[in-house]
Amino acid sequence: MRKITLLVLSSILLLGTVACDNKAKTSSSAPDSAEKTGEVPTDKTILANQKDATSQLRRDQLNADIRAREQRNNVTGGNATRANSDLASE
Repeated sequence: MRKITLLVLSSILLLGTVACDNKAKTSSSAPDSAEKTGEVPTDKTILANQKDATSQLRRDQLNADIRAREQRNNVTGGNATRANSDLASE
């Protein structure tokens, strides 16, 4: 029983360590680490970031987020008070 408990706890610890390794970036030109400061963006970088923000993939992600919020709202009966930030993002 102790071996199984040890295996389960070590698996959870390993999974948590691996899951926290992926850092989210706000744009493709954002720095990879917190220690490195970002550089002043050039016009080319600004246009690339703007194109990235308005891409079809980003639009699909936003639509999926909106659908998920609506599904969560419908689970509660559809009469839940929605946050202003949720309404503004739609």
